[in-house]
Amino acid sequence: MRHIVNALLVRKGEVLLARRSSHRTTYAGLWSFPGDHQEPDETLTKALIKEVREEIGVTPTTFEFITTINDPNAGEIDPAIYHMYVVTA
Repeated sequence: MRHIVNALLVRKGEVLLARRSSHRTTYAGLWSFPGDHQEPDETLTKALIKEVREEIGVTPTTFEFITTINDPNAGEIDPAIYHMYVVTA
């Protein structure tokens, strides 16, 4: 199973979205929350900090886990679960 972390960066009631590259194999060109896959050797929070830093150059310092979402479009062969965090600083 793929574990993916996503950051909902919230400021003044607005949430930052990022457009996925058109060459991605899943959800190409769609809007999404910054984040990516958790590596086998890292915790979810370490993955969150690393991926947000890599993708948008921001280091989350204040964040809270809010929910998990099973990817409804992932097949049984390659299931995915999204771990959602709200980032406020």
